[in-house]
Amino acid sequence: MNYKLLGKTGFKISEVSCVIPGASSFEQVKSNLQVEDMENLSLEDMKTITSIYSEFIKPKVHQLW
Repeated sequence: MNYKLLGKTGFKISEVSCVIPGASSFEQVKSNLQVEDMENLSLEDMKTITSIYSEFIKPKVHQLW
């Protein structure tokens, strides 16, 4: 996977074309916005996440789109 650091918002993954936003309550919106207070994921973190996705998730869903 190809990813690029996007400042405070984290990484852009080339295989992800969009994020589907949504919240069912104001409390969920506030909770979701707390991510801005967290540290960015490191490149090593992203490699680990990519490895997990590639091994366990991608084979089951990638052909669906």
